[in-house]
Amino acid sequence: MKSLVSPEALAGFWEVHFSLFFRLLPFLKIKQCRFSEELSLPSTRDAPGLTWCCCHSLQDPTVIPHLMSLLSSSQPTQEYVTQIFSHCCKVPADHQTVLFNHGAIQSISPMLISPSYKVRMQALKCFSVLAYENTQVSTSLVNVVVDGEQLPQVFVRMMQRDQPIEMQLTAAPSGRTRATLPCLVRMCSKEHLLEERVAGAETLAYLMEPDVELQRIASTTDHLLAMLADYFKYPSSVSAIADIKRLDHDLKHAHELRQAAFKLYASLG
Repeated sequence: MKSLVSPEALAGFWEVHFSLFFRLLPFLKIKQCRFSEELSLPSTRDAPGLTWCCCHSLQDPTVIPHLMSLLSSSQPTQEYVTQIFSHCCKVPADHQTVLFNHGAIQSISPMLISPSYKVRMQALKCFSVLAYENTQVSTSLVNVVVDGEQLPQVFVRMMQRDQPIEMQLTAAPSGRTRATLPCLVRMCSKEHLLEERVAGAETLAYLMEPDVELQRIASTTDHLLAMLADYFKYPSSVSAIADIKRLDHDLKHAHELRQAAFKLYASLG
């Protein structure tokens, strides 16, 4: 039977009435709903009150167990629930402890090997905020085994260069600048998207400015200076009609490339 509610209408409900959703959550039969692949959870920018709603929901003792039970549902549901948990952790450590005591680590860790990239990323982001400055959670993560592999090794595998940039940076250890250096340098390569090249150069500039040793390492890593020279070659010539859309995009953002390159040059000294 065809649903009378379109995916667009459902998406609007999530965005506009998120706080109402938490009040009704214990009574909704979400596990029986058909989540369309086209349905997307609003981002933090689209729903500025999302974090407040998530934290407020913890006052109801039935909410977290219900959300935990939904983690065995479809991949879109897993993605949405882990995103909710991530927002809950972006506040004082007591919310991290609440989720920890409800078995969040054991419930979310299998999602790190999910066939869905979106689910893996949301699970990884959830762990990054769940363990942030929390010794109890961090210590527990070390002993978790996922599909016969210890969780730290899963994180290391997510940092490999064949993984997407977003995953590499999210999986990198917090506070260890050199662990992110290879990924950031590769982001400066012309094979990557314009936004990634800008972000890579600006992040490197910020990290290297106070660190002389890091400046030395970066200047000899993967021909970084040669990569920066390509930043000044935009807009490039177009050899095919298929490149026109990309060229138009680059024309609008060429100044960002040059600005990022100048910042990095300055940090290299």
